[in-house]
Amino acid sequence: MRKTLFLWLTAGLLGSLPAGAFAGGGVDADLGEEFVGGDDTRLFHAIVARYFEAETADVSRLGARWTDPDDLAVGLFVAGRAGQPPASVFDLRRRHPSWWDVGVACGLPADAWFVPVTKPPGPPYGRAYGHWQKLRDERVPLPALDDGQTRDLVAVRLLHEYFGVPVETAMSWRAGGRDVRALAVAEYRQRHAGKPGSAPAADKGRGRDDPGKRDPAATRGGR
Repeated sequence: MRKTLFLWLTAGLLGSLPAGAFAGGGVDADLGEEFVGGDDTRLFHAIVARYFEAETADVSRLGARWTDPDDLAVGLFVAGRAGQPPASVFDLRRRHPSWWDVGVACGLPADAWFVPVTKPPGPPYGRAYGHWQKLRDERVPLPALDDGQTRDLVAVRLLHEYFGVPVETAMSWRAGGRDVRALAVAEYRQRHAGKPGSAPAADKGRGRDDPGKRDPAATRGGR
């Protein structure tokens, strides 16, 4: 039976996060007209590469093996925050039952999974944030997060930091059940379609609170 893993947060751990692991908040930029009306996966890989300060070709090679965009984002997040080579992190994932376990194996502090919020969030984030609050206020150890929770948290962080939107906005996008690729690609095209030389975006005209719908063909897994 899988053991429940706990990770204690200490003040020194927060300061040990590698500097420059991420490009930072609001890093959205025009990636070129060929991306606006092109392949969703290719555009997503370019967005992820810019966010994680990686080469697009390297991200695409990983993405060819890890076809679930949520897992691709989580693996790169753990690698960046823990200061580990992405290949090593994804290899650990093959041998561990969850992304939480991979984070523990890489020395990732529990606090790293969470983006601060101004008020307690609702589903599907409430339980994880409730445990995190107890960790911070009462030093109660954080129970292991499941893969659904870690995928949600990384997707929210990526959307919040890449596009510079409020955390609550990113949470509302993700709560609709769409994967991070569908959300990031739709938001990118909504922002960049219509610029000189750009092709029309398929989702142009959607509201800011609905950046695309989840691709029914998107897979979970594809290891």
